Amino acid sequence: MNEPAPQGRHDRNAICLGGPCHGLLTHVDQDVGILTVPVPRRSPDEPEWRAGYRITGERCATRGMPPRTSPCTGPTRTPPPAPAGPRLHVGDPADVLVVRRRPWRRPEAGQVLFGWQEEDAVYAATAGRTVHRLAKSDGRVEAVYRCDGPVYSCATSLEGRYVFAGDSHSSVYCFAASGERLWKLGTGCGSAFSMQFLDDRLYIVTTDGSLACIDASETAIAAARAGTVPEPVDVKAAASLPVVEPSVVLETVSHAGDGVVVECVREGERLRVRVASPGYETWNVQFPKDIREAGARYLVEDVRSSGRGGFYRTYGEIRRLL
Repeated sequence: MNEPAPQGRHDRNAICLGGPCHGLLTHVDQDVGILTVPVPRRSPDEPEWRAGYRITGERCATRGMPPRTSPCTGPTRTPPPAPAGPRLHVGDPADVLVVRRRPWRRPEAGQVLFGWQEEDAVYAATAGRTVHRLAKSDGRVEAVYRCDGPVYSCATSLEGRYVFAGDSHSSVYCFAASGERLWKLGTGCGSAFSMQFLDDRLYIVTTDGSLACIDASETAIAAARAGTVPEPVDVKAAASLPVVEPSVVLETVSHAGDGVVVECVREGERLRVRVASPGYETWNVQFPKDIREAGARYLVEDVRSSGRGGFYRTYGEIRRLL
């Protein structure tokens, strides 16, 4: 009988259902035969014993009893008395080892940084300056799209007619499905770490924190090939957006009620805020700087310790306490 090969956590491709090894993950790299699985011991004094599994394609039933038409509950976990040394569990055919195998793997694609999928293909953006199109069925390389730097992200238009890629040099590429490079443009706002295509628009999130939208319609792609690129619009600077000025006028109250009182004190050239209500540490309070006034007291709904401790954060509305 064959025994499971030594395995790492990520090499386990089968799980035992039923029997003494129920729920145990193991490794299977054979298609037929019998596999023996060590049964976990509940204590160091419990003797070693094993359960035998017969592999039949994608499922393997425990070796032993013939099939039955009635439901099977499986054997008990406690091993019966037996001679010293390893023992083989004779199980019930209802106890099975379900095997899941990786359909294919393509190491030639290199280090994959981003992925995209269509109905029949997957696209892998790699550190090797390429995007690989792979057939979902067998992993066959159908096309390679070559860029000038490591590719952080990729996407395609509907049914893969056009392939887009963003590299580490703040450039975005457009390819025909065949692999022909149609154009390469600078983003003007960093490298595209993430990319999505929807309704003839390419959306990218870049390394400088920008969210950019690129016209990727047939007309825009043809215009870009001819050298015509529209002027970018910075939404942050659009004149049509109203500017909201922050207000520093606080509502005033004369009684603390159920709130928490904090006080602003001067320490050298700095203004610090600390909790004045009893029962709190003498920690500083994270507080808006533009409303701090030495000697002033404020009422907040609650203060809570920060995640790592050492200071408080205020919650709820801030009001001036008279």
